[in-house]
Amino acid sequence: MKRSAISSLVNPLSANKTAVYSTSCRFCNVGCGYRVITGTMIEPQSPDLPIVKLENGKYVETVPDFRCPVNSGDYSVRGAFLTETLYNPHGATSDRLVYPMIRTNGRLVRSSWDDALNHVADQLKSYMQEGGAESIGIYHADWFGGENAFAYMRLAQVLGVRNYDLNGRLCAASGAAGLTRSLGNGSHPWSIDDIDDAEAIVLAGANASGTLSVVYDRIYARAQQGVKLIVVDVRRTLPAKNAEKYGMFLQINPGTDVALYNAIANVLISEKLVDDDYVSAHVSGFGEFKDHVLNDYHPDMVQRLIGVSADRIRGAAMAIGRSKRVLFLSGKGLEHQTHGTDMICSIINLALITGNMGQVGGSYSPLGGHQGSIVNPPLFAGKLDHVTIPNRTIFEMLDQIDKGTQKALLCACVQPMVTLPQLGRVKEILSKKLEFLVVTDIYPNETTDLADVVFPAASWGEACYTSTNTDRRVRFYETFSPPPGEARPDWVVPTEIGRRMGYASQFPWSNSEEIFDELKGGTPFAGLSYARMRASGTADFQMPVPTSSSVGTPRLYVDGKFPTPNGKALLWSLDYKPQPEPPTAQYPFTLVTGRENDLWQSGYTFRRVPQQVARLPHNEILVNTGDARRLGIRTGKAIRVKTRRGALNIIARVTNDIPRGVLFTLWGYPFSHTNILTIDARDPTSQTPSYKACAASIAAL
Repeated sequence: MKRSAISSLVNPLSANKTAVYSTSCRFCNVGCGYRVITGTMIEPQSPDLPIVKLENGKYVETVPDFRCPVNSGDYSVRGAFLTETLYNPHGATSDRLVYPMIRTNGRLVRSSWDDALNHVADQLKSYMQEGGAESIGIYHADWFGGENAFAYMRLAQVLGVRNYDLNGRLCAASGAAGLTRSLGNGSHPWSIDDIDDAEAIVLAGANASGTLSVVYDRIYARAQQGVKLIVVDVRRTLPAKNAEKYGMFLQINPGTDVALYNAIANVLISEKLVDDDYVSAHVSGFGEFKDHVLNDYHPDMVQRLIGVSADRIRGAAMAIGRSKRVLFLSGKGLEHQTHGTDMICSIINLALITGNMGQVGGSYSPLGGHQGSIVNPPLFAGKLDHVTIPNRTIFEMLDQIDKGTQKALLCACVQPMVTLPQLGRVKEILSKKLEFLVVTDIYPNETTDLADVVFPAASWGEACYTSTNTDRRVRFYETFSPPPGEARPDWVVPTEIGRRMGYASQFPWSNSEEIFDELKGGTPFAGLSYARMRASGTADFQMPVPTSSSVGTPRLYVDGKFPTPNGKALLWSLDYKPQPEPPTAQYPFTLVTGRENDLWQSGYTFRRVPQQVARLPHNEILVNTGDARRLGIRTGKAIRVKTRRGALNIIARVTNDIPRGVLFTLWGYPFSHTNILTIDARDPTSQTPSYKACAASIAAL
C-alpha cells in the first residue's frame, strides 16, 4: 500500500522529515477536507486543534483545508478531534483490536491471520455444502470505502449469497428510494454551493446544526444575509430558533410531513405559484396531483392533524412560491419513518412544481448521515454493472436466522447490537440462534462480544480508500499512519476468504488502488484514478466524472431531463398515513430519537475522545415542562422510559423545546442502548426502520 505525500503540499522542512497529506473527515456526509501534517517535528498550525504522537514516534496534526470547496477551512467538533481517534497505546484508543481472535472454550483468544482466515473459510465451505448460499449472510458498512465494499460485494457474488445488506439501510435507503421514485435515480441532485445562491432554504426534519454543522454554518450565514429560512421539525432545535428570527418555524406533530407538504402544494396551486412551463415540459402526473391536494389537503382541513395553523401553512407556501430559487433539504426526521419514502416524494413534489430542480440555488436533496461508499450496491434487488446482488435486508436475515435457515453472518464495521431496532430480539437471535458470527472492526464492542472470529481493521489514516459525500463529491483518504499491530484494511478479509474458498482468480488485488481501478469501469466515476485524486488534494470531483478529462458534474438535471422512461420527473399523489404505534393510555407519549453534534451514530470513537465526552457526558431525554411538572420529573434526575419492547433509565432534561406528549433522546449514545425501546416497524419500500416514533411511558425514579 502506497503512502505517498502529495508533492505539491510537501513542507520544505524536509530535514525534519515532515510531510503533508490530504484527507477528509471520517464522519458525517459533508466530508470536510483536511490537510494532515506528520513528522518528527511539526509546527502547530492552529492553537485550537490537537497534535498527537503516533506509535512510530511521529507527530500528526489535522488542519481544515481552506482550499476545499466543501468547508473552506471550517470544521465541526468531530473533525476538530480527528487526530485523537488515531491509535495511541497509552491513551484512550489503546483498546484497538490489534490481532485476530477465535472463540475457544467460550473465550476469544489470539490467533494468526492464516489460522483465523482458514477457520472462517472452512466453516463457510461446510455451511455451503450443507445448506447452500442461503446459510450465509453478509452485513457491512457503506461508509468505510468503496474498495472495501466492492470486495464484500464480490464475495457475495461468487458465493451466490442473497443475504446481503449494508448499514445504509438504516439511514439512506428511504432517501434513495424517494429520489428514484420521483426522479429516476437515487443520487443526490444538488451541490453544496447551491446554499450560496438560494433565496429560500427549507430544512425539513433536519437538525443540521447537530448533524452536519459545517453545512449549517453556511445556511445560517445566508439567513443572516436575508435568505428565508423555513424549518420543519418536531423539536425546537437551534435551526428552528434561528428560523424564528430569519424566516419561519413549523413545529409539526410527529409523522405528519406528507399532510404538511400536500397542504403547501394546495396553496401553491391555488395561488398560481406553480412554474407551469417547467411542469409542462419536465414533469408527469400534475393533473392527478392537483386534484388530490386541492380536494383533500386544504390547510383548514389538515391544520389540527399537522399541529400548525392554516395561516402559518399559507405563509410558508407563499414564502416558497414567491422565491425564485428554493433549496429543499431533508434529514432523518423524514427518512426514519415507516412512510419515509412517501415523505421524501412529497417534498420533492414541492421542488418540482416550483421549478426548483437542477438550477443553481434551487434543488432538493436528503442531507444524509455518514458518507457513503462510492460503489453502494443496490438497496433493493438490482444490478450494479458487472456485479449482481439480489439482496435480502438485515431484517430478513434476522428472520432467516431465527428460522434456522441462515447459519453464518459476516459483519464488517457495523454494530447491529447497538443500531438495530428492537434490540432485545436482535440479541436473542444473534446470541442464541446464529451459529457462526465473524466480525471485522477497529474496537471491541457489543457485537464482537458475540463473535466466533474477530479480525482487526485498519481505520481512518491507516488505509487508502474512497467515499462520496452528500453532493456526490468523491473523497479520497490517504494513508499517513501505520495501523496498530496486525490490523489490515477491510478489503483483506473478504479477499482472503474468497481465495481460500476456491475463487482466487476473482480476487486478484494486492492493494486498494487495484480494486479501485477494477471497480470504476463503466461507472459514474470512470474518469478518476488514485493519481488524479491525489493531485487534486481536497478540491475533489463531483460525480458523474465519466472520463479522465471531465472535471465532474456540479448538479444533476440542469437540462430538465430525468432518467425515467419518458424523460420526465413524476409527481406522486400521496396520503398521510398514521404512525405505526400511536400513544395509548398505557403508553401516552411519542418517543422520537435523533443525533447531536458531539456524538456520531453509535459513538464508536466518541467514547474515546475525552473532550467530546466532557461536552456530552451522558444521554438525556427531553421532556416537556408541562409533562414534567405533572409527573414530578426534574432536570438532572433519572427517569424510567418504557415501551412495549423494553425499558431504560435515562437522565431527564425538562424543556419547552419539545411539545407536550413527545419525548426525545439520542439514538446511539454509547451504553445507553436506546434501541431497546424502538419499534421494528419499517418503510415498505426502503425497509428503513421507524426510529422516529413509538409509544412510550415515563416515570420519575
